[in-house]
Parts: sequence; structure tokens; C-alpha cells
Amino acid sequence: MIASCFPHCDFFLRVVRNTHGKPGLKCPVCLKDHYNTTDMRSHVLVGHCRERDFVCDYCGTGFATHIKLERHNNQVSCE
Repeated sequence: MIASCFPHCDFFLRVVRNTHGKPGLKCPVCLKDHYNTTDMRSHVLVGHCRERDFVCDYCGTGFATHIKLERHNNQVSCE
């Protein structure tokens, strides 16, 4: 029943793990708990480093990850 709410099984498993699992990593800056290195790396890049290496060709806005740039490009009209 719950699995039918999530279109992708991987996403469902991640939600379950992050909700019911135990975090194993702490951010070295703010000590926030994370469940895997990918989540922690993304947290540090976006929240602490302020590096914005992925720049929109139209408006010049910088993003910490290519995923955030792609989301921006899909949602915003910069022309």
C-alpha cells in the first residue's frame, strides 16, 4: 500500500531508511546527521561551501550541483 505512493522503488527504500534507519555520519561543520556520504557531501556543498560552479548560461545564477542547475533550467525561463 505505501509502496504504491512512490513511483520508484529506490526512492521508497531511501525514504524508509532515512525515516527509520540510524544515521551514521555527522557533518563536520554543524554536526547534522546523515545516512550516507552522498547526502552529507551535498549538504556540505550547498549549506557550507557556498561554491557555485554550475552557472546558468542565461541568467548567470550559480548552483552548487548540476542537479540544482538542471532543476532551475527546467522550472525557470531566463531568456
